[in-house]
Parts: sequence; structure tokens; C-alpha cells
Amino acid sequence: MFLAQFHHCALYNKWTKKEQLVYLRSSLEKDAGQVLWDYSAETTTSLSKMIKVLKELFGEVNQPQTSAKRDAPKPSFGQLRLTAFALPDLEHRARETMTCDYFIDALNDPNFALKVRERFPKDLDAALRVALQLEVWSKDVDQSTRRERRT
Repeated sequence: MFLAQFHHCALYNKWTKKEQLVYLRSSLEKDAGQVLWDYSAETTTSLSKMIKVLKELFGEVNQPQTSAKRDAPKPSFGQLRLTAFALPDLEHRARETMTCDYFIDALNDPNFALKVRERFPKDLDAALRVALQLEVWSKDVDQSTRRERRT
């Protein structure tokens, strides 16, 4: 919703790409504002890259929780990214590796966590995508198995 409103304001005010970037960066708060700390200048000085990162982090595709995590307290995607505050001098890549490991460790099913690890996700975004994909495949196999038993 934030990006839709932002795009409407940009269109109405006839902002240039540079102005849009300035307004976008200055509008980010809380977990979204953490992007300014977590990502390199190459990302944070590009409007298209900033929007891409924000969509990946806060878009609908990242909202579902995998069933393997249902019994555990569910840290939000943004909370996982707060690792940057614990070690601010650590470079972005190292922080990404740590948050990825934390996410995988938070999965309640060790076998499921191992399957995610075996795919060597490079960062938290990749680990979440792998976990969601594995869950979808697992549900498909379960449904197929149930159908075969009925026939």
C-alpha cells in the first residue's frame, strides 16, 4: 500500500526519478528504514533497486509463514534484519549470512531446516523463498499420496 501511495504522490507532484528517490528514502521508517543500513550505496542510490528490495522484503510474496514454524514464536522478517544493530561494523554480506542462519535455525522441523540449508541460500530472502517452495512441493506430494491411496 505504501508504494502505491508513493507512486500516486510522485505522479501527482511530477517528481523526477531523483526526487522520487529522495522522497522514498526520507519516508522509510522502522523495519523499512533498516534497508538504508543493510544495503550498499549501489542499492540505496537507485530508485528501481530500492523499490525492488522493498517489494522483496515487505511485499505479499514474503508474508506467508511456513507450517514448520507454526509452533515457534514467529520473528518478523524485519526483526531478523535487526541483526545489523548487534554488529554495526559487520559488512552487509556477513549480516545477510547471519540472518539467513538465524531464520533456518528458527524452523521447528530439523529435517525441513536441513533441506533448506542443502540449497545453500545466499541470504535471508533466498532462504525464505526456498522454505516456501519446499512447503508447496511437500503439500503437492501429500495431496498426490492421499489421492493414490483413495484409488
